[in-house]
Amino acid sequence: MKKLLLCVAAATTLLTACSKNDDKQPGDNYFTVDGSSFTTTNGLLQNFGPDLGELWFSSIPLSATANGKIDLVYFEVDTLISGQTYTYMPADSSAFDRKKHFSEAGFVYNGKITTGEIDENEGTVDLEIKSGTLTVNKQGDDYTIDYNLLFKSSKTVKGNYKGKIRVTD
Repeated sequence: MKKLLLCVAAATTLLTACSKNDDKQPGDNYFTVDGSSFTTTNGLLQNFGPDLGELWFSSIPLSATANGKIDLVYFEVDTLISGQTYTYMPADSSAFDRKKHFSEAGFVYNGKITTGEIDENEGTVDLEIKSGTLTVNKQGDDYTIDYNLLFKSSKTVKGNYKGKIRVTD
């Protein structure tokens, strides 16, 4: 009987340990860099005219009065076409097509924002993209956006955003 109880206890411990997810992946609305994940639950598309826009995914709502700690990823992308995968290409390239490419990207983690301005001396800031993709899907008012970016610093940023995107001019 003691052997049976000992075997049941060992099996229970083993099953509990095996069901534990040690390689826990983040859910939606995050990016990963340097082995760490950062939550980005706020989506914002700033339109600056017919051919210029910036897409932001951030840990806090962005505004001219935003203050505090911040994690974010941004893209200079002119359109958001459902089903489109955009690739990085500098805007001054003769092959640049705003319906197929984004022209800039960057990220900040453990950063600081004061009255809407990112402090580039706090946290980790990288604005020098080398290559990457941005895939957009939209159903109703909800977006699903996946991205995979490589920066000149050799840092790789992967992430996604699911939800509504606030649009401002």
